[in-house]
Amino acid sequence: MKTLIAGALLASTLTTPSAAPGGCVPSWNVVDTSAISPAGTYPQDVTVFSDREALFTGSSSNGSPTAWSGDLRGGRPRDNTRPPVPPYTRQSAEASSFHSPSGGWLLLDHMGTGADTTQAARWDGRRWTLHPTAVSPAAATTGLYLADVASVSKNDAWAVGYTYGAKKGDLNPPTAALIEHWDGRRWSIVENPASGRPESILRAVTAVSPDDVWAVGNQRDADGVISPLVQHFDGTRWTEVPATHPTGALFAVSGTGPDDVWAVGSRRRDGTDNQATALVMHWDGTAWNSVTTLPDLGNSRLDSVYAAAPGSVWAVGDVGPGQEEEFLHWDGSAWTTISHPGPRMNGLTYNFLDVHGSGPDNVWAVGVTVSEVAQEVRPMAARLTCGKG
Repeated sequence: MKTLIAGALLASTLTTPSAAPGGCVPSWNVVDTSAISPAGTYPQDVTVFSDREALFTGSSSNGSPTAWSGDLRGGRPRDNTRPPVPPYTRQSAEASSFHSPSGGWLLLDHMGTGADTTQAARWDGRRWTLHPTAVSPAAATTGLYLADVASVSKNDAWAVGYTYGAKKGDLNPPTAALIEHWDGRRWSIVENPASGRPESILRAVTAVSPDDVWAVGNQRDADGVISPLVQHFDGTRWTEVPATHPTGALFAVSGTGPDDVWAVGSRRRDGTDNQATALVMHWDGTAWNSVTTLPDLGNSRLDSVYAAAPGSVWAVGDVGPGQEEEFLHWDGSAWTTISHPGPRMNGLTYNFLDVHGSGPDNVWAVGVTVSEVAQEVRPMAARLTCGKG
């Protein structure tokens, strides 16, 4: 199934600071979303397999989950598929991961239930099937919520999130970090080092290989200090790995190998009570270290990261009102900002939700634009490419 369409590229083009392998100099271009998104859909996640093939997931204009693909050669979206939703329920897309065009998972978040609950929809290349996630061992008092998923193979996937006090109708704070595993037959809870730690959350997971899986999030101590939480699966068990930064939360993780993994998020800006600044951490095979030489993005946070190669990493996220919205890029020696493509005008803001690719010269970023003037939200996509395809 599923081949990406570049569609009609608009005139706005921005160049990255260095050439990709092969000598080309890739550039960012706005993608005409009518060529990659069915009408009334908003891309939330993208998984890129090649310069011609990818899968998108997101939500329709009424909030229901949907998934689709495009064709670089066809000029229009195709294979728009909606995961089944049980009668009398509402669901939204939460997160997705695909190990191939014919296999992967989409997490569905129940809406209007008075509590967070999650279901998992499995893609087999032709259709979606719903699979129940693990059952809480204390369903009367404790609920389970999954925030992210990593599909490794047909019989191997990981999902992470948190447990919470299951009292219907209340705002239920997290109670402990949660990890679940799919073994080809069912989802089950797997013990993790923070499973009994109050107010610990796992927000993102990635599989560098079947025996090299990383999960990241945050935890809060007795004094109310929020700090990064990092866990690792080595093929046998999950262990907690110290994160050197004393404060902050991690929202995304991506890696190219056992000694090159990146995690991004935010921390409180020094000297302020209500402003955040970007947080980037790197695993070098021995320890996690925070990056201390980031460009100043203002009041900001990073929501997604894609490690294309050891010398090419991209991160996207949110910045405060009135500030230049930029991508963050690692070229192997320094982090710099790259202005993303798209028009700049008063009242128009960009919210890029995900970034992914198939290598340094084929990267996609997807999300939405919000117009205060027109009072509307529109899908947004940008592609970094050398012009191939």
